[in-house]
Order: sequence, then structure tokens, then C-alpha cells
Amino acid sequence: MHTTFAAEASGIDFGHVTPEVVEEIKAGLAKYGVLVFRDTKLTDEKHVEMSKLFGDLDDVSPYIAGLGQVNRLSSDLLFDVSNINPDGTIMDSGSKREIMLRCNRQFHADSAFNPRRGGISLLLAHELPPSETGGDTEFADSRQAYEDLSQETKERIADYVVNNSQFQCRRSANPGNPMVEGPAFDPLNNRMGKHRLVQIHEPSGRTNLYIAAHAHNVEGMPVEQGQRELLDLLAFAGRKE
Repeated sequence: MHTTFAAEASGIDFGHVTPEVVEEIKAGLAKYGVLVFRDTKLTDEKHVEMSKLFGDLDDVSPYIAGLGQVNRLSSDLLFDVSNINPDGTIMDSGSKREIMLRCNRQFHADSAFNPRRGGISLLLAHELPPSETGGDTEFADSRQAYEDLSQETKERIADYVVNNSQFQCRRSANPGNPMVEGPAFDPLNNRMGKHRLVQIHEPSGRTNLYIAAHAHNVEGMPVEQGQRELLDLLAFAGRKE
């Protein structure tokens, strides 16, 4: 689907996923980074059931509570990134939930703000908007992004450790918005996920640039200096080609 990553997969019966199929999917993800499956017929229950085949799942109830509402989905192991409110209405632009979810419009790695980051994300679209209206989910190849860096940059960032915060992502997605300002939304006043910027992606053995819109600062570096460099790397990794 792209010259360096992403592939469309077919021929899988999602009503009966065997251990062998799980290993095939893992191998495909290791090689391509992104796999697209069409017409899976997965329900919420089957979505959770299949996800458990790939490892432990995160309880998203704390994040839903942070949005100030209840989960409209049937399980707190499913995170709702749609534009639908719990009562089935379309989310208003400028509502608290819409503002908080704007972070998802930026290039990010799921759960980078957690000490235990996400390994695999299984996204399920129940209803897609017309193609001409936008709303696409875009992906970037962070392994290829690392390979495309200059040697000088690779050497400079080799030992960087980055502190990641969901509050950093929310602030950068809503510059100047008072709803995400103040001490409660200051990344430095909240827990962060600490991760090396340059890592080995173990399933493939390739070097990966672990960069996300959650990236707040580089340890041992003045905050503003680190943020400038992180923003440059984020733009580089998410550029369209």
C-alpha cells in the first residue's frame, strides 16, 4: 500500500482465529508495520476477544473519566476515538471531549505517555465517512524515518531519553485554549512515560524512531531546546511521501 510499509491482508476468518493465524498476523505486522483487513464483521465482543490473542489489554476507563463522560462502548478494554457521544449524537466542535480528542489528529504512537506503551493497536471502523469529507486515518513508517536520518543526526540522538505526556499532546493540539491551560494540564505536574527515542523494534530487528506528539522533553536537556529538536523529528517522521 506504500513503497516502504503497510499491506492489505485477506483470507482470514475472524470468527475463528487460530494460533497459526495469530503468528501470521504478527509476522505481517513485523514486516509491514500496518495491516489492513476489510469486512471483518467484528463486534465489540469479538474485537476484545481477538485483541486478547496478542497480549494484555489496557483498561481505558481512567482516560474516559478524564473526558468527563461514560464509555458508550460495551467494554472498558475498547477506547472510543469516534465523533459520537454516548447518547448517539454527533460530538459538538469545541466540546470538552472534542477538544481532548484533538490530540489524535496529530502523529502519535499509542500510549507513548504510559510507562508500558502499546505494542499493537487493533483499530475497528464501524462506519466510514464519505471519502470526499476527510477523516482519514493516516500512518507513518517510523522505522524508515530513522533510516532516512542523516548519520550526524543518528549519532546525536542515539542516547536521548524522552518524557512523554498526554497533556503535552492536548496542549499542542489546542494552542492557547484555556481548557488545556493551568497547572492541572502542565505536563511537568503529571506522570510521564519515559522511553528511549532510538530503539530496536524487536519483532523486525530494525531500528525505530519512537517519536510522538506526546513527546515533551529530552532528559538532561533544557526543555525548550529539547522540544525544538523533538518537533523537528516529529515533522520529519510524519512527512508525506
